[in-house]
Amino acid sequence: MLTLSIGFGELVVILLVTLLVVGPREVAKVARKLGKLYRRMDNAMSDLRSYVENPSSPGDNSDLVDTSEKRNDSDNANKTPAG
Repeated sequence: MLTLSIGFGELVVILLVTLLVVGPREVAKVARKLGKLYRRMDNAMSDLRSYVENPSSPGDNSDLVDTSEKRNDSDNANKTPAG
């Protein structure tokens, strides 16, 4: 979870500035959008943490190896013998 080091006074100032800039009718929409953004960032950080802690095994990249082998085979087929 992301944590912010914001005190109560700073939070009040941020809310007042937001109210003045956005207006009272749009504050709920802005808060909802910020909440969604926060959730997406938190999910991305969680996914990144789980990937770093449990990287995929080498067997999971078999499709990449197959593609590499196919490319090598096609490169060898296109070469003509020197003569």
